[in-house]
Amino acid sequence: MKKPWSVTTTLRNPERLRNFLIVLKNIEGEEWNAETQKKYQILLIKERIYGYGVKQFYNGLPSRFVNLIDNINKEISFKEAKEIFDLKGYEDPAMRGRQSINPLKKLGLVSIKEGKVFITGLGHLLLKDDYDLGEIFFKSFIKWQIPNPDNDDYKEGVGYDIKPFIGTLHLIHAVNQKAIKNGEEPKGISKHEFSLFAPTLINYRNIEDYAAEILKLRAKLKGKNKREQRWIFEGYKKQFVQEFLKTKKRKEIEKLLNNLDDYGDNAIRYFRLTRYICIRGNGFYIDLEQRRQVEIKNLLAFDSGKSISFITKDEYLEYIANISEPKLPWETKEKLKEILDELVTDTHSYEKKLSAPEKDIPNYKNFDENKLKELIEKLREYRRYLQEQENRVSSQNITAISKYIEILQNIYKEEDKPLALEKYTALALHALNDALKIQPNYPVGDDNEPTFTAPAGKPDIECYYNSFNAICEV
Repeated sequence: MKKPWSVTTTLRNPERLRNFLIVLKNIEGEEWNAETQKKYQILLIKERIYGYGVKQFYNGLPSRFVNLIDNINKEISFKEAKEIFDLKGYEDPAMRGRQSINPLKKLGLVSIKEGKVFITGLGHLLLKDDYDLGEIFFKSFIKWQIPNPDNDDYKEGVGYDIKPFIGTLHLIHAVNQKAIKNGEEPKGISKHEFSLFAPTLINYRNIEDYAAEILKLRAKLKGKNKREQRWIFEGYKKQFVQEFLKTKKRKEIEKLLNNLDDYGDNAIRYFRLTRYICIRGNGFYIDLEQRRQVEIKNLLAFDSGKSISFITKDEYLEYIANISEPKLPWETKEKLKEILDELVTDTHSYEKKLSAPEKDIPNYKNFDENKLKELIEKLREYRRYLQEQENRVSSQNITAISKYIEILQNIYKEEDKPLALEKYTALALHALNDALKIQPNYPVGDDNEPTFTAPAGKPDIECYYNSFNAICEV
């Protein structure tokens, strides 16, 4: 039976992947057998990466172990972690370690080669102190495909043939193009549309058909009130899932219906980190990031979303481990200059809005590829600085201040509460207008919207004042 793709539901927080990887370094090079799999899970418990703060995990544990886990000032010994692991009484203890490593394998951060576990080049990038989460996930997702020789979840011959991330970009693009042809404003796809159509897009050949289906569904919903729209959408969704699974078994249909929103939400969360998609329309729509239009246009022309055939598993693992592959279609002097031209125009527009002096940008006409890339990154950093300045200016408006207060007072109503709390706390600090600089440390897209919460080991927000500095944890 067919099933949709999913990034991972084991780790909903992308930042935790790094913690899992750090622990895995302790067993790198070891045989990936049942004993090592159990050892990995025990180490995760020991380092409080797994189980800490989870009430369900505490069930059945003596209070002395619960207190030990909760006391972050006290180290958990390997012996104690093993006792905790054994007390959980797992039916298949080694499976826990296999489940914990799966997201790392799926994203190409770790692989099992000749029976031994090793961290790939991409994984080592994530372990660096100055890692760029967006770059790492982009490099991972442009290669992630189903089927692949290192994963038995999606068998060949069932109809799987897609790179999910690339396919999703194609789907959004196709929907936008069809909307334009219909005389409508392109707006990407809604979160509901994403959760239904993106994870079930398992073959690149279906991209155009899926895009057409989205437009048909919109036509059915047009002009209806919210209650009618909900009724129509739920009916369509059930029928769509039934046809996707090719079954009338109620249990199977209900199971997938219950899971699709999770699959969609998690995919959006991870894909946004690449900075190639953005959220718009008050958080309801997912669209292609216009500030990366040169890259996206070339990527879609370069890659149809079709999976690559690999003769052996080792061949696939070599491809995944090689961070220099594939060569991106815009990594030429001409295309990089085109990206820079767009960036210069964008930064000048921010400078004009802020009445700021124009930054002195070197003449990059004769720059080589490496220098062009360096300048692109510097200008993107500068643009973020300007965007933060824009936030500071807009936060002085009384209406904006009232909005921040209302959102912070009702933060539990927000869809992504931790992210919203960091974002609006930073904006509220801007609104006080007494700081030299407010620097939130959450990763952002090119639109300066946070893609995730601030990474571990860094303050959530740094505040710089005339006579003192401060950090803010929310």
